[in-house]
Amino acid sequence: VWGIAPDFYIHSGLPPATRFALPQDSISGYVPGRQAEGPVTAASQAASARDWDLLLGDLERHHATFILDMAPTGLRRWNAFPVARFPQLRAYLAAHYDALATVDRALIYRRRGCAGRPLDDAPYVRGPG
Repeated sequence: VWGIAPDFYIHSGLPPATRFALPQDSISGYVPGRQAEGPVTAASQAASARDWDLLLGDLERHHATFILDMAPTGLRRWNAFPVARFPQLRAYLAAHYDALATVDRALIYRRRGCAGRPLDDAPYVRGPG
């Protein structure tokens, strides 16, 4: 999930594909409680480069089938952090994912080569009980 939306992991029953379940601080520049980015220091730039390497490495290792881009929704003010601002993520999505759908302005990407799963096997489709 690209955004501050850990509830999607809970409701889907799927684990995050990266250690950065909340892409804050050194990944996006988002700092809880602040609406604008703070000043960029050499230390934060180094942390950012290292954390982007970790994030992209995690995504490559785990081959997440889906990525949700919550920026267009404005959920929790994430509209200030569109994928377009992050060339590493934009390039990774372009190289490995296709836009699948838009639901309530959230963009859903599916990894190329991943077949769809039958709905009756999906964790969010449950019968009574």
